[in-house]
Amino acid sequence: MEQIHKSFSRPRSIYYYIKQIYNTKDVKEILTYVPDNKKDSVSSIYKLEVFRATMQYVEEFIMYFLAYIEGYENIGEKLVKTSTTKEVKKFLACLKEGKQDEFSQEKKSVDFNELLKELFGYNFFLKSKEYKESKDKFDNRILESIKIIENDLLRIANYYLDHLKVYNAIKHGTRVFPFIQNESKIGDEFLDDDKKNILIAICKDESENANPYRLILPLEYIISSS
Repeated sequence: MEQIHKSFSRPRSIYYYIKQIYNTKDVKEILTYVPDNKKDSVSSIYKLEVFRATMQYVEEFIMYFLAYIEGYENIGEKLVKTSTTKEVKKFLACLKEGKQDEFSQEKKSVDFNELLKELFGYNFFLKSKEYKESKDKFDNRILESIKIIENDLLRIANYYLDHLKVYNAIKHGTRVFPFIQNESKIGDEFLDDDKKNILIAICKDESENANPYRLILPLEYIISSS
């Protein structure tokens, strides 16, 4: 199991996959078997794959992040048993709500800064001869570096949680429908020619009954924010 994990870096592979999709400038040129009058819709679905894969990339990155917090041994087992999507959402919610120190203390760290120092190898460097010889020079750099990591994780948390309902609509049953202006109309509310292309997602609320509702977003917003 560990040898397989070392041989295949799953999140990194998804990163290159996302870049390939995003850099496909004219999707319609590769849609050989799609009728001309449907190419706009199909190319929109193709571009939505950037969003879906980006959300999956975030999810898997945080799963690895949480697994490594517990230690570097038996990563495969931790990814299966403890690094679940539920735990991903819980951790990212802690970041968004400013509760990262409480999370860190549950993991036996003094605070989030100390947890990041341990996880990203800073504590190993703090024991080095190079650090001890130039402590004053490195202390501020380390603090700045940790702050950058923390800010990036917060941006990831905001992105993931803000788009989670749409992602779940795509992931569970493909409950999303791109609508291209002048190609599709939904009653009288979307008849204006100047309206942008939109995405309709059938989501569910947080109630016990998980009641469905319709979420409407600009299609370009979903793609560009990824």
